[in-house]
Amino acid sequence: MASSDLLIQIEGLNDSQAEDVASFFRNEFPQKPITNSSQIEAVLNELVGTRQTRVGPIPNDDSQEVLRKIISYYISINQPIPILVPTAPKKPVINEGVDIAELSAIKTMACLHKRVLAHYKPGLSYTVRLEDVTGWYLENDTINTKQSILTYMQQFETLIKLFSYDSFIHTLRESTITTGDIFFNTASSLETYFAELIKASDYAEISDSKVKIPVELLRYGWKGSLPKKQLNFYRARCKKMYPEADNEMINQLLAKYFSSLLTHSILGISGVNPDWNGYIKLAFTPPVPDTPSSLVLNKIYYRTIPLNLHRHNVTFWRARGFFKIKNKTTKPALANWTEELNLKPCQTTISRGYINITLPTNYLLE
Repeated sequence: MASSDLLIQIEGLNDSQAEDVASFFRNEFPQKPITNSSQIEAVLNELVGTRQTRVGPIPNDDSQEVLRKIISYYISINQPIPILVPTAPKKPVINEGVDIAELSAIKTMACLHKRVLAHYKPGLSYTVRLEDVTGWYLENDTINTKQSILTYMQQFETLIKLFSYDSFIHTLRESTITTGDIFFNTASSLETYFAELIKASDYAEISDSKVKIPVELLRYGWKGSLPKKQLNFYRARCKKMYPEADNEMINQLLAKYFSSLLTHSILGISGVNPDWNGYIKLAFTPPVPDTPSSLVLNKIYYRTIPLNLHRHNVTFWRARGFFKIKNKTTKPALANWTEELNLKPCQTTISRGYINITLPTNYLLE
């Protein structure tokens, strides 16, 4: 019977040199079996990511402990680890479909799955929640908006199938779990109360008084005021998307946005499968300042494109994706739609069997 320990015998070297060579073999060819705890840590490290893949700092100890317990549970039953990915249903510009940005985000999810597979064979199972009903509500329920949303979702799903990622990346359209009427009626009834909360939060900031939260919001489970950093963060995002909007319009947009968030909770349409015993949320959006830590303990934040390929990060559905070509090297890149770029027009058709898609692959020569 073979010994469980690796025996290393070295001749022709002094003791110090021999130990160096032996250490090389032990380090490069470790013989210790992978334990359950080391497997959990390996998967956790992949999910936490590095500066190349992650947005923001490494999750704190409390968050890592929550992630560790989720990973441990699914490893114990040998099932894929569920990852929920909330996603907008369209670009900021009407009639603009998927491009290099969406392709890059899907690739990012696929690469993370592959890295986890190296440690845990069931890997990950993504549920991408496509917020089509939320999009109808936030951007006005017009024919153009609906068609733009439908086209975007179809193209996004085609990309997943085209590259055979549909075995571990699944989509869930909000319209399959609620209706526009139900969502609109619920969210619209909350707008006035969130407008009051925004006004009260602004006033409390300058008067150092306590924010009075409308009882109607408390009844539905809303907790806390809206801190200044948080409001400024959302206002900056609105201003970037709607440069012509004044403060009053931005406050109206925010009231609608917060109403949609609470409506997801009220209607139970977050995309969480009731069969899951815990899950991890992957966000392509940056962390929101002053969010209570209890709400994000199971959350990881990812870049659309790794840092070594492109420094400027933009959430994929808000981004204009294109290629940068320099010295015969082609790299994906992102920009906001308001940026002026000297892009050369180009489109690429990709097909596999009966599945095909034509992508705008505009490029910038450097």
